Amino acid sequence: MPMGRHIAIVGNYSLTRAWANDLPPDVEIWGCSETYRYLDRIDRWFEIHEDTMAEMEYPADYYEWLTESKAPVYTVWREPNIPSSVPYPLERILDALGDYLSTSPAYLTCSPAYMLALAIYEGVEQIELFGINFQPDEGTRYAETISCIHYFVGMARGKGISVLVHSPIREGVVA
Repeated sequence: MPMGRHIAIVGNYSLTRAWANDLPPDVEIWGCSETYRYLDRIDRWFEIHEDTMAEMEYPADYYEWLTESKAPVYTVWREPNIPSSVPYPLERILDALGDYLSTSPAYLTCSPAYMLALAIYEGVEQIELFGINFQPDEGTRYAETISCIHYFVGMARGKGISVLVHSPIREGVVA
């Protein structure tokens, strides 16, 4: 029996982000942040910041890469300067993923959380997480958003989606 959709969500944590390059071609690779520099292929890209075109803390070539991307680039709204931009379906996801999210998108605070929410909404069967530091230093923005990733990993598991976390500490942990 063929398996359903299998995706890899790749963040920018340097110890595990490139591991996604070893995945077979039938696994969709979803990236964000600076991972475009480290991934051999990208099937979907997420730039979920309202100031996408503003000067941000990204490499100088990032804007050019976004404008030339052949993969869909999910943005807050349609970005006319990014030909492959796709507005993130926030309202549909908020409506579909339950009462709490429909009244407050409090757990949508980072790109991997948005990516997980979309994967759950689309009904994928398996999610692998690469490049996400599950033990970030206190006081960093990552420490403030990791609970959001945990929330969506829990939601995915509750809906019967297999979630595999790739960690340099505990490789292959099924979250």
